[in-house]
Amino acid sequence: MKYLTLLLLVFLNTGFSQTKSDTITMQNVLACNNETWNVEKPIQLDWVNTDIENVKKLNQLNKRSNSIADIEKIFPGFIKPIGNCRSTTYDCGYNLKSTDHEFYGGYGTVHVSALYFEDKIIKIRFTINCPGQIVYNSLSSVVQFPLKCKYNNLIYDKIIEDNLKEYESKFGALSLEIADNNTKRKDVFDFFADVLSGSPLQQPFYILNGIGYPTFDLIRYLIVSNDIDSLKKLIYSPSPTARLFVANTLKHIEKKQKIHLDKKDNQRIAEIFKNSEKVKGGVISCWVGKFGYDYYDVTNNFEEYLLTK
Repeated sequence: MKYLTLLLLVFLNTGFSQTKSDTITMQNVLACNNETWNVEKPIQLDWVNTDIENVKKLNQLNKRSNSIADIEKIFPGFIKPIGNCRSTTYDCGYNLKSTDHEFYGGYGTVHVSALYFEDKIIKIRFTINCPGQIVYNSLSSVVQFPLKCKYNNLIYDKIIEDNLKEYESKFGALSLEIADNNTKRKDVFDFFADVLSGSPLQQPFYILNGIGYPTFDLIRYLIVSNDIDSLKKLIYSPSPTARLFVANTLKHIEKKQKIHLDKKDNQRIAEIFKNSEKVKGGVISCWVGKFGYDYYDVTNNFEEYLLTK
């Protein structure tokens, strides 16, 4: 949290302009560096140039990133990968899909991650994952968009408002963010509304580290703070996993406190339960002798999971 506070102060003081000194500061590189700073000498300039070219492509994409076709023009094979890259697409339900495409560079990688319907992008994320020395000394003068520290990486997010409005006019509400001066509330909301690169809820009905921390810590925060407004908004999260957690949370609160859920709320919650799955966790690996996922029946065991530490 101290890193998050530091980064917010840095960006507020610099006005989000796009120069080397404030697009990638030493502080946010260190905060996102994840203890990977120096690279072995001599530095391979051809590797550095490959990383620079990837960032230049991100600059170009940022100028026009309204559709999947726009991405394909700059990064061919976004949906069906070709060459030195990796791509994963998930069905988020309600006519939404998310695709995370990782492009390998020299010393690091960049991710282009998009939430979209039809061909139209609602939210796009760029992620730069590279040793700090390369980022600060070689990439910082090339980047033309403001970055923040998230998930131990340098990230840029953009919502395409016109496409969001079109989606909502066709398919109903979609909750991606809230405007609030309460940093904790914003962070909790963002956790449950994020399905792009790096998010613990990126893959539907799967959480790598299980459902204890931080998932139920954040659910307890919403319950204790009686934040019914956020919970009602989050049943329209793009994440199927988040929708399942939040639907169960609302029914739990309704049973305990007799809150009012209107017809629209109950209809949405019923749809969520109908289309839900057990949540998977863990990693299958012969190296650790684990050959099956852990499974969590969130709806039937919600009260028990709510007591987890």
